[in-house]
Amino acid sequence: TPGCVAMALNLLIAAEAGNGSKKSEDSLRIALEERMPLVAEQLLADDASRLNELLPEGGEMARKAHAAGAWSVLAALLDRGDQMPAEPRLLLDYALRAGHARLGRSF
Repeated sequence: TPGCVAMALNLLIAAEAGNGSKKSEDSLRIALEERMPLVAEQLLADDASRLNELLPEGGEMARKAHAAGAWSVLAALLDRGDQMPAEPRLLLDYALRAGHARLGRSF
C-alpha cells in the first residue's frame, strides 16, 4: 500500500540521517540490496538523478534490481546501457506477460 511504501521510505531516510550522511545518497542502492522494490521505484520516480548513485560495475546493480523485482529501476538501468541480468528473451517474455511496458521497451 502507499502508506507502507512511505513508511519504509521514511525509515530508510531516517536510518541514513542517523549515520551522519547529509543527503541520502545511497538510498536507491540500499533499497535494492534490502529487496524493497516499491521503495526503490518510488525513490527513482521522485528523483531520476538517483540512478547515478548506481555504478554499472558489470551489471551488479541490474542483477540486484532484477532479484528485488524493481522492474522500473531495472528498465532505467538497461536504458542506461547496463548489462542484462538474465537472458533478454526471458526478461522480454516476463515484461510482456506482466504488463511492464517500460521494461519491455528497454530491449
